[in-house]
Amino acid sequence: MEEVLIIAVLVLGTIGIGTLSGIVGLGLAIYHGRRVSKLESRVDSLQAKIGRLEAAGGGEARRPATAEVRVATPVTTADVRPAPVPVAPAGSVRIHADKVQAPKPPAPVAAPPPPPPPRQPSPPVSQPDRESLNRIEEWIGKRWLTWIGSAALFLSMGFLVKYAIDNSWIGPAGRIALAVLFGVVLLVVGDRCVRKAMRILGLSLTGAGLAILYVSVYGALKLYGLISPEITTGILIFLTISGMVLAMVHNSMATAIIAVLGGFMTPVMVSTGVDSRDALFTYVLILDLGVLGVAFFKRWRALDVLAFIGTVVLYTGWYAKFYRPEALTPSLIWLAAFYAIFLLLPFAYHFRAGTPVAVERFVLALANGLYMSGFCYAMLYPDNRRILGFIALGMAGCYTLLGGLIRKRVEEDAKTLFGFIALAAAFLTLAVPLQLRAHGILLAWAVEAPVLLFLGYRFGYFPVRVFAFVILVLGAMRLFTMHLPLHHA
Repeated sequence: MEEVLIIAVLVLGTIGIGTLSGIVGLGLAIYHGRRVSKLESRVDSLQAKIGRLEAAGGGEARRPATAEVRVATPVTTADVRPAPVPVAPAGSVRIHADKVQAPKPPAPVAAPPPPPPPRQPSPPVSQPDRESLNRIEEWIGKRWLTWIGSAALFLSMGFLVKYAIDNSWIGPAGRIALAVLFGVVLLVVGDRCVRKAMRILGLSLTGAGLAILYVSVYGALKLYGLISPEITTGILIFLTISGMVLAMVHNSMATAIIAVLGGFMTPVMVSTGVDSRDALFTYVLILDLGVLGVAFFKRWRALDVLAFIGTVVLYTGWYAKFYRPEALTPSLIWLAAFYAIFLLLPFAYHFRAGTPVAVERFVLALANGLYMSGFCYAMLYPDNRRILGFIALGMAGCYTLLGGLIRKRVEEDAKTLFGFIALAAAFLTLAVPLQLRAHGILLAWAVEAPVLLFLGYRFGYFPVRVFAFVILVLGAMRLFTMHLPLHHA
């Protein structure tokens, strides 16, 4: 019994120390974050004062230093004229020559001291290097203590909750309620920290709060069965929308990434093992439109890639588990819908603003084409080979259309234009053996290769020339390996 009590005391002491350290670390992070923000505000005010002083120094502030000093001219004896001596009328006064005294010359006036040299204006004070002044305190107060305190608080609370669960102190509903309350508190505190100029701390708390809420809803469904899958789906959709709104308000792509990941994890978390193709893909379609809309307005190109990866993963998971040949037509329709979304929306900003297409956007277009063609090949070959040929022709037409839009809206982006032309030529080349037979394949390649070679040299685009040579090599190999032996026979 004593050993049990000792172990319990040690466990509770460890949990208490962990909780206390997490709270202390988080408090220090908040204190240092506020101190850094105050220092930054003081530096800003000092810079403003220096700017005002420098501006005043160009006008009135410099007047005392360059004011004219009027120097009194020294008075000499030559300049001093004796006062006129009054002359008495003749006959009234007899003047004795020996008693007439010459007037005394005035005492020389001492020259004033030379004026002091004009005061040179002090050189302007250079602006303090904020990065060098605040680097150490920023890293310690804003980053290290923030993440250490958040991690320690999260782990200590986790150990405390686990200990309470193991000892049946808290029931299932209470556990979920505590987790939800903790997540909401983190969201509120994170939002206040962002508004108080403690951005890094606030965004980290916001991300942690979103993650805890997602896990709490999943636990309520899968671990304890407290809520139904329908209610869970609604709550998770609400969390995803709230996360995207917070990301846009805080201008934080990291928060948006957490919300998008939670959105794509929602179907996995609420899955019941039953094929719900149309409901699943409707949800994914709406989620893709929302994510791409946010990426369009905020210019967060990483969200395009993340949405594409999530869509491919969910479609692949459904295909591997539930696809049957009887569902060929709706599967192709949903596949074409996703292909059209990622074919047009990632380039909508470039078409509207007339800016060159980023590299990752073109790579996304290439991956989208491979994703579409790969699944079509898996579902249609070899039983529906001609349909596969028409799909390849349609994809070649889509890339030709994109190339035309690029040429019209972004004239200077020649690389993207010829990249789409190369993709169109590639799918056109693939459509030839899928659609034609025997001599038709060789004839089509024989016409296509010289045209591409001419375009490649005409516009100076190296990939088109390489692709034209590849088609020429394929045509020559087919000629010498298949057609000439037939003629000899």
